[in-house]
Amino acid sequence: MGRRGPAPTPTSIMTLRGSRLGARRAKTEVVGTDGTPLMLPCITENIESKRIFDLVVSQITKLGVMKEQDGISVSMLANELALGEHAAAMALQTGGDVIEGKGGIPMMNPWARARRESRDAAWRIITHFGLTASSRVALQGQKAAGDSKEDTIKNLFKFGS
Repeated sequence: MGRRGPAPTPTSIMTLRGSRLGARRAKTEVVGTDGTPLMLPCITENIESKRIFDLVVSQITKLGVMKEQDGISVSMLANELALGEHAAAMALQTGGDVIEGKGGIPMMNPWARARRESRDAAWRIITHFGLTASSRVALQGQKAAGDSKEDTIKNLFKFGS
């Protein structure tokens, strides 16, 4: 199959540029509701996952971009990171990243492999659901009534104030 070209420009960017297509798209686009997401039941039972969930939610909430609908993705991330921390602790307890296998041959510790796989899965979740600070803040160019394009662009750079 051939390539499909670049990804479509986000609606908020098109609206910021004054595009008529962006304005039409913004009328029908589904937007999440602001608020704290709910934890999945599997997270409430695991103390470590709950700690990580609360940490991630507090960090994204400080950016002012947390949505109630982020509960599933943040729960998945917290669960993966908790599994990774457990695997890292077990790797240390069982001899580190490289252990002695059958016949004295060095081999990778299975717990170290589990830690790496958990880290990779967490990164896939973060990128797939856009949970990085840059992906969340980059699209927050909301135009208030009466603001000019210049005011909207200035508001983009008022992060954290």
